[in-house]
Amino acid sequence: MTIIYVIGLTDISRTLPSYGGVTFTRWGKTSCPEESKLIYRGQMASPDLNAAGGGANYLCLDSDPSYQPNSPSNHASSYIGRVWYQVIRDHYTVSPLTYHSVPCSVCESARGRVTHLMLPAQTRCPSSEWTLEYSGYLMSSASHGDPSGTPTTRYYRTSYVCVDTDFESFSTRHNTAWEGSPLYLVQAECQRSGTLASCPPYQPRKALSCAVCTK
Repeated sequence: MTIIYVIGLTDISRTLPSYGGVTFTRWGKTSCPEESKLIYRGQMASPDLNAAGGGANYLCLDSDPSYQPNSPSNHASSYIGRVWYQVIRDHYTVSPLTYHSVPCSVCESARGRVTHLMLPAQTRCPSSEWTLEYSGYLMSSASHGDPSGTPTTRYYRTSYVCVDTDFESFSTRHNTAWEGSPLYLVQAECQRSGTLASCPPYQPRKALSCAVCTK
């Protein structure tokens, strides 16, 4: 004789592991989206603009750092410094946040969301299965000469990040712009050699958007 046990959904849910959410960085903000939880906040950092080495990615450095006991201190090091906005809008209008350092927040999404996606050139998520954490502007380091004509000796590659459309900054404005790393809006290349194959619909000299989604 076969015995069939019927277990309620509530009982089954008690036996399943409790999964947390996926983590993501919200660049340009000191807080997390409404349904997510703040893990820590800090400042955006990378090698200096003219550095030949160092990491190729941006970091969100914790605002309350701690060090290992007896941490070494010497001059043979890989240095990391501040990232600051270099935002020029239409007709070369400079944003009031230019030369200000960039904040960041590391967040955990709502429980049960285990996939994270940064979608470039979009303001929305791929489908209704995804949840929009935030949208913003695609940004990175400079890829060619600065519009102001200020000479630089080298450029290094960084990652592309999605900076919140309502981006904030630290209150202190740094007078020495060319120390640290500038963060630029990204635009499609449609007017020179090596342009995108899909111009249009991409438009020249127009800042690309981005969306950060979880599922």
